[in-house]
Amino acid sequence: MEFFEALRHVADGERITKLEWNDRAYWVQMLDDKLVLHKPDGVFYPWSVSEGDLRGEDWEVLLDD
Repeated sequence: MEFFEALRHVADGERITKLEWNDRAYWVQMLDDKLVLHKPDGVFYPWSVSEGDLRGEDWEVLLDD
């Protein structure tokens, strides 16, 4: 899906990832009203959206396991 559609899912409390990242341990979510990126080290980092993120059409919602 496109970025802005994926972002609507984040606003609804879901997590999103990009197929390009090729690792489901990377995902984006809202935390304390900020977009954060979870990385495989288990830490959440402030997320700076890149042009590639904005133009990406490979976003997907992560379902809870």
